Amino acid sequence: MEELNKRCHERLRVQCDLFAVNESELRCLRLFENQRYMTCKGIAAALGVVKSRVTKIVEGLERKGLVQRMPDPADSRVILFSLTGLGRDKWATAREHVQAVNAAILERLSAAQRAELLSALDMLKVSMDAVPPSGPEPAWERL
Repeated sequence: MEELNKRCHERLRVQCDLFAVNESELRCLRLFENQRYMTCKGIAAALGVVKSRVTKIVEGLERKGLVQRMPDPADSRVILFSLTGLGRDKWATAREHVQAVNAAILERLSAAQRAELLSALDMLKVSMDAVPPSGPEPAWERL
């Protein structure tokens, strides 16, 4: 799993270079796939970072013309963030690139191997969801 994780991170760095964003910015863009608007609080929760980190990420995306901010019409104290046209285009291109790479990887396998792999990945996801990121409870705490 360590080697697979390493390769995934290497590919993520290559994608960031291709699309001229850093990893945090790419993760932030991904959040808007099914969201038209997001708040700083919502972005922070989704990325698992503090609000001050979101400010830096969003400022970088704004400088690149990918994100814009506007006051919430329902509450002027709240700032809403949304992708610009350029941001939507960049995310769509990045998503298509990732899908094409994934398809090329899967095409190297036979239909039976693909089915087996995808099933195993589903099982891995379920298992990962069942174990918290901090790891299993230590044995001495179960006593």
